[in-house]
Amino acid sequence: MLWYLSMKIDMYEDLKLSYSHQTEQIKYQTSLIEEEITVLQTSLDKAIYLSKHNELLANSIANLLNLVPEKITLSKVELDEKKVTVYGVTPSKDIYNLLMLAPLKAIFDSSYTNFYLEENGWYKFVSHNSMDNNLTIFRNK
Repeated sequence: MLWYLSMKIDMYEDLKLSYSHQTEQIKYQTSLIEEEITVLQTSLDKAIYLSKHNELLANSIANLLNLVPEKITLSKVELDEKKVTVYGVTPSKDIYNLLMLAPLKAIFDSSYTNFYLEENGWYKFVSHNSMDNNLTIFRNK
């Protein structure tokens, strides 16, 4: 009888040890899964941010292009987070100032334009437009 009880105790001790190892393995596997969830959540958050940023960028570009009157031709647009530089040609400074500069000034905190007279009488222009330091062009103003 003692031998039987001793064997049962040993068997339960082994079973207990086995369960203890399994518990540790499950805890370890759980920690790996939690780390993977954190990595995936970070990736998802970045993807959502980039998607929203790209949507705002696309809307900003579309809005900027919708501002351009037919008499003015753009040759290049450079976008940065806080500024937009627009290159193009206009038949006169007045047409640019009336049809293009006013809407740009309504959107941006700072706008200035350099004009260069071409041989055909038209003007090449470079328009520099920027936001305050604490703002960005990818916003709804």
